[in-house]
Amino acid sequence: MALSDADRVRNLLSIYGDLVDAADFDALGELMADARLCDETGTPFATGAAEVTAFYRGSLRLHADGTPRTHHLVLGTRFADPGDDADRLACRSSYLVLHQPDGGELRPLLTGTYDDVFARRDGKWCFAERRMGMRLVGDLSTHLRFDPTG
Repeated sequence: MALSDADRVRNLLSIYGDLVDAADFDALGELMADARLCDETGTPFATGAAEVTAFYRGSLRLHADGTPRTHHLVLGTRFADPGDDADRLACRSSYLVLHQPDGGELRPLLTGTYDDVFARRDGKWCFAERRMGMRLVGDLSTHLRFDPTG
């Protein structure tokens, strides 16, 4: 059975979560090497592998096991009609981040949306842009090194 373009993009969405959860920031930077990360209004805050790696390394609190002790779930991915451009795909996904700090309870931490644009380069799909929106926010004090709400 062959994978569709949508399957390949959904795989990239899953790989992103796995890399964040493993605190593999160098691999995350490589995954997002061609991408621009933006807030939900479109204001960029990291572009390219080095900036993406630095953003995640500087933003996430790591725990005794060397990870952020999170599990990212990406749900309900909806694709936009690509029109005439067969080498670009846009989609919106919902996400849920579960978190269990050292010695703490497992809890939902954060929900929101990813608005992603993917481009096919040299026959492979890659991230081109990600807009991250937050919807429901729990206690981020054991997860982030900054307050994203203000």
